[in-house]
Amino acid sequence: MTVSAPFLLTRATPRELLGHHLRRAGSGGRIIQTCRTGQHDTFVATETATPQQAQDAATRTPADKTQELTARYFSTRGPASIEDYCWWSTLPKTQATRTAEALVISGELTSFILDGTTYYMGSWQFDVTPQELDRALALTYHLPAFDEYFIAYKNRTHLFTPGVDPHTVMTKNGIGWPFIVEGGLITGRAQS
Repeated sequence: MTVSAPFLLTRATPRELLGHHLRRAGSGGRIIQTCRTGQHDTFVATETATPQQAQDAATRTPADKTQELTARYFSTRGPASIEDYCWWSTLPKTQATRTAEALVISGELTSFILDGTTYYMGSWQFDVTPQELDRALALTYHLPAFDEYFIAYKNRTHLFTPGVDPHTVMTKNGIGWPFIVEGGLITGRAQS
């Protein structure tokens, strides 16, 4: 074998390789990482941890899975736009829009248009009282870097207090820091 440019060959220990393979199996849904035992990661087979869910997942169609993913995203992160959802899920825009609209028709989601953009959210959000909203907005959250509060949206400009630069939470090259949310808006980086 000829190599035209120098390259670096790294050697991983058997323990590092095992961890890599276990995490890869986890990303494929075959195992679930559970609580650490001392210094050691622990894993359990998906069929053992959640037998009914594993069996249900094996019999569901791709359309069923897309519908559940769409409903969960907008019900937990809405209001959000199709562009936000497509960025987060990597689904094609046509498929995402068709699925979200079907969920609006079924009553699971609702939608509204603001400044020419359609936003979707869980229909349950209509039942939130002004008092519940006030209590939620009175809370201060110290969130970790890459928390879903920030990362779940393509357009993040509406998440920040006016005058706060979004690059204080994540740089253009993807370096992130813990941040603070007050009154529902990101106020800046959390001090470590």
